[in-house]
Amino acid sequence: MNLIKSFGLSALFGIVFSNLAFAEQHAPISGVFLTELADEGSVSVLRIEPGTQSQLRVGDILQTYVPTGESIGSISELSEIVNREQGYGLSVFPFSVVRNDMMWVVTLTLP
Repeated sequence: MNLIKSFGLSALFGIVFSNLAFAEQHAPISGVFLTELADEGSVSVLRIEPGTQSQLRVGDILQTYVPTGESIGSISELSEIVNREQGYGLSVFPFSVVRNDMMWVVTLTLP
């Protein structure tokens, strides 16, 4: 069984259990819940809260932050990028993702 870390990108901290594996909640972004497969170095969208301004879809696998070309291989890398860019006053974040075996560029808008 793969160790799966699930991170809710909302204001929630805590610990939850899933039927797949132990999961940990974390909160760098509002409205998007991601999962990180520890042995694959990938981040994918697990769930999106209703009303979230995002072109992300459940199952998307994040690849890069488009403006800088930075790879996204973990939740902590994604969190660092978003926190840094928010520090510059940005609220729209373009990412390249793999969706249905094709590459897409999508945006996530934060309040």
